Amino acid sequence: MKSVFTLIFLTSVFTAYAEAELRISPEIFVSDFGEASRTCGAPHASSDGRGNIVVAFGAGPRNQTRLFVSENIDGEESFSAPSLAFTQPIIAMGVRGPKVAILSNGGLVVSVFMKTEEDDKYHLVCLRREKGSSEWTRVRITDSGAREDEGMHDMAVADDGKVFVVWQEGRNSGMQPYLSISEDGGATFGENRPVYASPSGSTCECCTPVISVSPDGTRVAVQFRNRIQRGNEFIRDIFVARSTDGGETFVAGSAGIQNWVSPICPMDSGMTSFSSDGLVSVYRSNFSGRERLYFSSLGAEGFGDPVELALSGNQGAFQPRLAKLSDDRYLAVWQRGSQVRGQPSRVEYGVIDPRGKLFTYPSGDVETESQGFTQIVSTGENRAIVVYEGKRARSEPQIVARTIRLMP
Repeated sequence: MKSVFTLIFLTSVFTAYAEAELRISPEIFVSDFGEASRTCGAPHASSDGRGNIVVAFGAGPRNQTRLFVSENIDGEESFSAPSLAFTQPIIAMGVRGPKVAILSNGGLVVSVFMKTEEDDKYHLVCLRREKGSSEWTRVRITDSGAREDEGMHDMAVADDGKVFVVWQEGRNSGMQPYLSISEDGGATFGENRPVYASPSGSTCECCTPVISVSPDGTRVAVQFRNRIQRGNEFIRDIFVARSTDGGETFVAGSAGIQNWVSPICPMDSGMTSFSSDGLVSVYRSNFSGRERLYFSSLGAEGFGDPVELALSGNQGAFQPRLAKLSDDRYLAVWQRGSQVRGQPSRVEYGVIDPRGKLFTYPSGDVETESQGFTQIVSTGENRAIVVYEGKRARSEPQIVARTIRLMP
């Protein structure tokens, strides 16, 4: 019998934003049944903007983790029982998990590091399923020269079905972001091209690069944390590589602040989103000894001065994520607490206007005591879905979803 969880807004949060309300649904345990109720992690969601949503995640013990997919069909606010997409083990730990996208023709693509039969090693692959089919096909994205060190990658798709995958690897000793593009909806992939090479010999070692693509596929932005040597120290702050020719060539530069001196990687690259006239970036940085979240906007003259997001007790906020609304405002989520999996942490919610002014909202009652590795995706006009690892007391991490609506 098909299991279905229905989102019911009985305890939704109502908060005024100007003349609007922000409604945040109760927690929905997408993976809390059947085989997928084992230890779950690294969720990612996608929407076609017409009410259809899909969530991909890993489930199972380490070194035996499998890929599962759960779908929200025909605009109904409910998730079907997760289905096993592929039997080969995958990497699904923290931000190193599968990335899923719904294509304009209704098909699904998933990029993931998967153990392949030919050499028993993990390689970056694309899994593909046609609309109406239950069969998945697989193609390898990385070529024979790849050295996939950390399993860190991201994926974006354009309206015409082009698939863009970016990943971090140490092919030339130091780490750097690479890109490969599929022109046919994930059936085949082109050459592996370096996006950027740091003058220090390596970008930040464990920060996952993130990618945004304009609807027509001509504008591409890859955000990553760079590692710039300054004397005997390393500055670790956000850079953005931008392309206006569909990812053929890139120009890279700082998103704003270059002042975070750190001997270790903070494992946090933030997120970018295309606006109507440029690009915005949200990220964590440390300026004058104060670790904060910042918002930068890119116009014709480059990135403007970073705006510190006005959070109460901003210290300790990390992993900010954005979903664009219909009027160049952004639904935003971030985490507060411990970055260690399963340790106490929480997801917080807000709306950012085009100038970087942040409006925060209460998150309402939650069942989980720990919420981590959050992702957010727009599901339509002024709507989004948030997915994260949620851990209830004395239980293994599960995949949790909440919907957000900005009411008129």
